[in-house]
Amino acid sequence: MDSGGSSPRLDASFLVVTGAFQIVFVCRLVYSGLRHRGYLCSAARSIIKTVARSFQRPKLADDERLVLEQLSQVRLHITRWYVKCGCVMLALPLCFVQWNVLMASQRPTQLPASLTWSWAGVFCVCTAVDMFPAVLSVRYLNMYYALASVVWAAHLSPWHVTPERSAEISLFILGLGRVPAVGIATSPVVVAACSLLPLLVVLFRAGTEAMPPVSIFAEVCGFVATVCASASLQLLLSYRIERSLQYKKMETDFNAASSLLHLTCDAVVELDADLRMTEHKASLSAMLLRCRSGGTLAGMDFTDLLAGAAEASRVVELLRRFEDCSPESVNAQAFLTHLMDSDYNRFRTEIFQVMYHTPQGVARHLIGLRDVTDQDSLAGSKVVESMLIAPRSITPMSAGACSSLDSQPSAPAAPLQTGALAEDRFLSILIDMDLQIVQASSLLPCLGKHPASLFSAAGVELLERSWREMDTGSSALSFSALEIRLDAADACHLVSGTLQLVQSTSGSRNLLLVCIAPLSVRMAPNCEVEADVVSLYF
Repeated sequence: MDSGGSSPRLDASFLVVTGAFQIVFVCRLVYSGLRHRGYLCSAARSIIKTVARSFQRPKLADDERLVLEQLSQVRLHITRWYVKCGCVMLALPLCFVQWNVLMASQRPTQLPASLTWSWAGVFCVCTAVDMFPAVLSVRYLNMYYALASVVWAAHLSPWHVTPERSAEISLFILGLGRVPAVGIATSPVVVAACSLLPLLVVLFRAGTEAMPPVSIFAEVCGFVATVCASASLQLLLSYRIERSLQYKKMETDFNAASSLLHLTCDAVVELDADLRMTEHKASLSAMLLRCRSGGTLAGMDFTDLLAGAAEASRVVELLRRFEDCSPESVNAQAFLTHLMDSDYNRFRTEIFQVMYHTPQGVARHLIGLRDVTDQDSLAGSKVVESMLIAPRSITPMSAGACSSLDSQPSAPAAPLQTGALAEDRFLSILIDMDLQIVQASSLLPCLGKHPASLFSAAGVELLERSWREMDTGSSALSFSALEIRLDAADACHLVSGTLQLVQSTSGSRNLLLVCIAPLSVRMAPNCEVEADVVSLYF
């Protein structure tokens, strides 16, 4: 039977069915484009700007430069892993070729000898690079990708593959070489430019010899897939790095607020969204005379510590007044209330609250408690005033604001006395003493500087001594009259504050410096600080 008769030819019904669905798809595409034309225009302008920036070197801000540096380090790590994987992927086919040569040297091989020798040469280069990883550097990442593109284009030349097998080799190189290597190049523009080399080789061969159409189609699809993979990876890495730096900044701000509360208050606790204590605090247990063995405050409702139901309802209303605020904001307030110890004795207590949200979006309350029975209150006779820090900029290292107490005139005292918190009164600097660099700071110009460029010789000696002597989680060390240079005029300011050794979730240990910011660098307008207000903290 004729083999051609067993396969019926396509008639007009095929055109009708496929054409109908194609018309529906095109109409849907046009409708979506018109409906979201604003977003598409914005995306097109963003892509044009990105392509334009790829051909020039604009002056970047400090936060953008930090993101690019982190991104380059990640790409260098990807390059080293790609070299290791390349050795493994090339070792396997070379082992099969060696086996054929040893066991049946007379049998003809399906692969050209030039292609096999090319694999052997690439394997030797990858092995040498893996043995000496220092030859890889961030500066030459694009050059490495360009050399790899030349090798891929050479494998599609007439000396390496026949026209009938060009599509097969092209897909093999695409899946095991080109797509995994998009993490090496620093820009999708570089990937697009280098991906033109294999496409041009296939198009040139199609013009000079009989090349199957599937080979051209496979190479065009490979070009599109490579560029899309590069753009997607660029967006993903940038987003992950920006989020990581933002979380690091949030952690620094939290450590700064916690350090200040530990310095000012008698006890510091953390409450969950239901106003229950997340862990036991020995300082609060001693403050409430609850030092019995086996007793714990973890999971206890904070309102159970207050003196009376009326007092508890008012405090709950104050603590929950920020629940409708944006999760990106950090809210704080101070007020006076009464606690009750285990002997049912009421005592006046000053409460400092900092409400924030974890990266998972869960609300948390950092509470500082200060017994003011026999001493003056820092809040004073004030009405309730909240401090709202504006949502952070999308740039990961935007200068955040550390908060402190302030005294402002207000209405006569109420049964529940409260105080206010002002903005940008404190300066926090997180120093990596091992690398001798400022890792994070609430003042952006300090970021990335060497401690010797910020502090005098005596100040650097103080940092070194504190770093050697302090332990993680120990109490903060207070200092005064420390010289610090914060502006380009090289002017020295005398500041007072605290030093504390902190540990991040990743296990790294750093030195946290928190001080009252000089007047010349405070961001809040019309902020006047008097000496008697400053002296309340230290």
